[in-house]
Amino acid sequence: MKECLNLLAVQGLMAVAAASVTLLIYDSFVVAHRPKPLRIGLVDVAALVRLQEAKFSKVMTTNGVTDKQRDEAIAMTQTFSRQLSAALAAIPNECNCVLLASSAVVGLHGEVYDFTNEVMRRVGL
Repeated sequence: MKECLNLLAVQGLMAVAAASVTLLIYDSFVVAHRPKPLRIGLVDVAALVRLQEAKFSKVMTTNGVTDKQRDEAIAMTQTFSRQLSAALAAIPNECNCVLLASSAVVGLHGEVYDFTNEVMRRVGL
């Protein structure tokens, strides 16, 4: 009877060891190499454009604005456009996420990141 219990204990330990090794191998080769889930990021593009429009309108509607100031305001808007495009192209690569316009998103659940302030910083608003 004692030999039977010893044999049963050894077989149980062998089964636990085999299961542990199998799980370790599975974790090392399957779970560890699984791609990270794609995150979703939002950007309020309309708000950024409104802020730029306000800056542009302020310059253009000022009494006594010169042609040079108008040209600078137009150049500022063109620079904003290039910087906005560059920021919206760069952030998804940096954060491993998909950027969506916040006005186009309804009813998202889970972790959603707002990158509006980061884009605002990059375009100088």
